[in-house]
Amino acid sequence: MNNTAPAAAPTQAATPVRPTGRLASIDLIKAIAVLMVVVYHISLCSYKVFDDPAIDTLATFYLRCFLVVCVPLFFMANGYLLLPHKLDLRSHCIKILRLWLITLFWAAPTLAIELRLEGGSMSLLEFMTQLNTFTGVEIHLWYMGALVCIYIFFPLIKLAYDRSRPIFLLFIAFTALTTFGSRLINQFFTLIDAIGGARYYGEPTDKWFSIFNPYNGIYGYTLVYFCLGGLVPDMLARLQKKYPAMKSRNLLLTGCLLLGSLIHFAWFLFIYHKRNWYMCPIWYGYKTVSAVIMTVSAFLLCMNYRGQHRLPARLLQVVSGCSLGVYFLHMLVLLPLKPFVQAHMHWLCNLPGNVLLGLVVTAICVLVTLLIRRIPLLRQLLKL
Repeated sequence: MNNTAPAAAPTQAATPVRPTGRLASIDLIKAIAVLMVVVYHISLCSYKVFDDPAIDTLATFYLRCFLVVCVPLFFMANGYLLLPHKLDLRSHCIKILRLWLITLFWAAPTLAIELRLEGGSMSLLEFMTQLNTFTGVEIHLWYMGALVCIYIFFPLIKLAYDRSRPIFLLFIAFTALTTFGSRLINQFFTLIDAIGGARYYGEPTDKWFSIFNPYNGIYGYTLVYFCLGGLVPDMLARLQKKYPAMKSRNLLLTGCLLLGSLIHFAWFLFIYHKRNWYMCPIWYGYKTVSAVIMTVSAFLLCMNYRGQHRLPARLLQVVSGCSLGVYFLHMLVLLPLKPFVQAHMHWLCNLPGNVLLGLVVTAICVLVTLLIRRIPLLRQLLKL
């Protein structure tokens, strides 16, 4: 998907027209998001507070909560770029097939390296079965499965977006209710149980609206983030109308981001304490209202960026353009690298070290992606 801003097609509910050309703000969003994904998957710092009670561990746990915006930012960016774009159905179908095939292609070496490092073995049939079900590689390739599913429904979503904004908004509302709403209700009753001294805490299981929810698992909330991306121009227009001064808008968005992060941090710390079990605030946090607040706030803040300085803007453009390559390749680098770092480079096993390692791994993956694109046969096969 090219990071360019198409002019909005005339519709019954036209959104504010975005500037044409490459969007430096989306380059920034995608670069931040992919770096966050890499840092999250490194996870060599101490963040389990009750296993290692210390101020720096608590601070790391809090800062780790910000990583929950990583994948939602990607989905919002996809929605922002695709929904106002004129749909070419033939090209769209080819894109779905291409994404499906290259996901399976990159899943194979990831699974093979995992098996090699763990010292396991399996028959070809067992390997293909695990590959087909993404067992063992879903830790990061689940994103591609959700994206392909969204693209399958995209033509219908696009019709609602173009022709009837109320229908589009109603679709988002019901999808959010059965996903984020279900999680919010569960959080409420979990809190009530804890106050009453109950020993069982329902988090993170979602129990509500299950028979009415066609988007079980990862598909509901990722679809909401995608659709919210299409509403970004409307959000920006409303913010600019209500808060004409950019400073006021930025203060409001920064406040929302920090408030969402504090709620997110407090909730997962509370559950960690009550259940005596570390519940990852990223993997289990995507479906929370606090994650929505953080993601939307971060996205809108990044929309201020215009790429005023040529060198950083160009660097962000390169990373953004290689983000899919980084996504597929980074686990192939990390899987053998993490045991080595743990054994020989303890000074990297902290949050600053993880960020530094994340930058290095991202740079390696960008360079490999650029190299692959220079080889015609590989470029056609791998499509990075």
